[in-house]
Amino acid sequence: MPAKAQAERTRFLETLVELVKHGAAGAYADVSSSRLGDALGLTQQAASRRLVELEDAGYVARVHSGRSLKVRITPSGMKALSSFYGELKSAFESQPTRLTFTGTVFSGMGKGKYYVGLPEYQRRFKAALGYKPFPGTLNVKFEDEKQVSQLRTLRGMGGVRIGGFSEGEETFSALTCFDGTLADLKVTLLLIDVTHYNESVAELISPDFLRGKLKIRDGDSITFFIEA
Repeated sequence: MPAKAQAERTRFLETLVELVKHGAAGAYADVSSSRLGDALGLTQQAASRRLVELEDAGYVARVHSGRSLKVRITPSGMKALSSFYGELKSAFESQPTRLTFTGTVFSGMGKGKYYVGLPEYQRRFKAALGYKPFPGTLNVKFEDEKQVSQLRTLRGMGGVRIGGFSEGEETFSALTCFDGTLADLKVTLLLIDVTHYNESVAELISPDFLRGKLKIRDGDSITFFIEA
């Protein structure tokens, strides 16, 4: 869209939004050009001209009632506002949410090393995440209810899904992955469908051996970030 047309659209939309606040969405409302100008940072004369421009564009209808002016946003004006709202909603929803987690590292029962190191999981991680993780998980325990609540929230979000599978008589759980960082190293949070941990525990994988590279020990407090 040419810059001039974009500027005009912006002017019109900001005025239509203000008119909605005045009660002019679908019904005639008393609109003072003086008050409208104050809200938009315009002089009274400039606000009056803006209303005339909107009327010429078919976005508003104006009627004079005595010394007062009544304005109504037309269906075309409401359509323009609806389109603008849709653009904003799409833009905000497409932005990733960055969640911060802080918890305490602890050693598990060694099952993470076994499961993550399985060739089939390794193959699936490579296909879904673009890397084969170091065999093992970094286990983080949360004591703060806010952290646990964030973990619950993640379960309702998208993430990268990895399906379960069976080998012989053993069944391996499906899981959901969320990428993030820990001290500038790439990590992935695993939300495993079937796990022996409760919802206060996070399990992280990484291309790196996190404990070795970051010199992490049990009992250390760490902070990591997850993009959802």
